[in-house]
Amino acid sequence: MISFAKGELDARRPDRARAWLNEHAERFPHGVFVVEREALLALSSCEQEPRNVSLAERFALQHPNSPLLERLARACRLNLDPSKSPNGSAAPGERMAEPSAGEKR
Repeated sequence: MISFAKGELDARRPDRARAWLNEHAERFPHGVFVVEREALLALSSCEQEPRNVSLAERFALQHPNSPLLERLARACRLNLDPSKSPNGSAAPGERMAEPSAGEKR
């Protein structure tokens, strides 16, 4: 579902991406891809009109080392503090994990 959502965002169909992300949230509310899902939801909200950057700003504050932060900043036109730019290390609680049973990337 996450991969399908990414594909829809790449194809400039944020409404379809949100549908995949919402389904993922219903099926895997605490899954290992919750941080990625939050980033993609924020990204989709910035790619629709009217643009809503509040989710992106919140995500940037909560996950300053996310690999999706740069894409999010560009899409949402966020002015990020350079001292908080991603440095390649994961923030506490942002480690990579294996998908739960039934959850695939």
